[in-house]
Formats: sequence, C-alpha cells, structure tokens
Amino acid sequence: MISNIILFVVIVGIFFNVVKFITRKLFAIPSDWGEYQPINHTHKSGRRIFFLLFVLSIIAFTFEFNYGFIYIMIGSLFALSIFEAYMEWKYEPEEKQYIISIIESSAFAVIFIGILIISLQTVTFEEALQEYGYIDMDSVEQIEVQHVAWNEEEKELWNKTTVKREGTIDDANLIREIFHELHELKYRERPIHHENRDNYYRLRIKGKSDFDVTVYDKYIAFYLADYQSYRILDDNSMYQFLEEMELGRE
Repeated sequence: MISNIILFVVIVGIFFNVVKFITRKLFAIPSDWGEYQPINHTHKSGRRIFFLLFVLSIIAFTFEFNYGFIYIMIGSLFALSIFEAYMEWKYEPEEKQYIISIIESSAFAVIFIGILIISLQTVTFEEALQEYGYIDMDSVEQIEVQHVAWNEEEKELWNKTTVKREGTIDDANLIREIFHELHELKYRERPIHHENRDNYYRLRIKGKSDFDVTVYDKYIAFYLADYQSYRILDDNSMYQFLEEMELGRE
C-alpha cells in the first residue's frame, strides 16, 4: 500500500508541476523560487503556523506510523496553499501568484483524497495471500497453534513472550473451519501498535508452502515472502474462535 501511495503522489506531483509550468507561461507569472517574501505580518504569521503544524506531524510520524499524521501533513499543506492564495489575491492580485497557489492547493486536495481512498481499501484473506503469490491453501495438512502472552515490562527480548497454550491441528474439517473464519474477515492494511500485542495466537500453517499467521484481538499479520499486518474490521471472530479452541497448556 505504501508503494502505491508513493507512486500516486509522484504522478500527481509531476502532473501538477507541468500544469504550473504551462500556467506561468500562459499568464506570464514569474517564478518566485527562492525570492518569495511574505506580504504582511498576517501572512508571515499564518505561514509559520501552518508550517509548524506540518513539521510537528512529520516528527510524530517518525515515532509512530499512523495514517492520521499523513492526513495532517497533507491537510496542513493544503490549508497553507489556500491561505497563500487568499493573501495573494487580496493584496497583490496583479502579480497573479494566487493562480499558482490555487493549483498547488488543488494538487494537495487530490493527494489527500487519493491517500484517503487508498488507505481505506479493504482486502480479503485470499487477496492478502495472493499479493505474495500464495494461493495453494488446499495443500495445507497441519496447523501448529501457540497462544502467546507478551510482557512489555521484561527487559530481555527472549523473556517478553510466554507460551500459555499450544497444540497441533491435523483434522481436515477443523483446518477448513479455520480457513473459513479467516475468509469471513475484512482486512485493512495497518501497522500493529504495541498496546494491541498483549495476547495473540501464532499459527504455523504447513503445506506445499509454509507460512505463519499471527492473530491479535484487533489485528492479524501474515509472514510469507514478506511481513504484512492488517487491522480487522468489525469483530475478530477468528480470535474468538481460537480463544474457545481446546489446546494443551504449557
């Protein structure tokens, strides 16, 4: 998903920069690169506020991957360009720089809406696996299940996890039931936050090609050729299914 967002932003950026170049030629608007000065004190203060909001969202994003911070970044740039257009139109309309600012605000609006649409897309269990080339689920003969507790307070990494229950499933009907539960869920690509990792189930799915699935209360992660995590929309019936399953205790 991130690669799709980056590609989308690059394409939109190139398109609107071409539009800006053509517009400057048509309306004889000089380039303000490196020479732009605030119109007045209000203009200067407003630019500082929006720029500060943009910087703070970047700093927050570096500490935690969150689409909310991305929305704030793009939203602050959109608000800044709208503010620039208003000030330029009100105080220096003859310079026609407000036209360029309107084009920039349009670009940020398209980017904001595009990222929102991409980030809200949902996928099915099959689509998530097919993205990594795994489609042969009929070959699965066995699933190893571990119920794991995560203790964030432990200093050593190897002491942070404790296996509470574990077992092996080789009953074909039960395996089909597990896959049915996974198929019923709706997935949205999202990173897993630490507060959601207290208890989880680790499923080692063995077949023609082995892969791992980790089921959290609100999230699920697949380990195939790569690692990818998803937030479960609505109720996570798979987690409840595993909670009720009879497994041996450690």
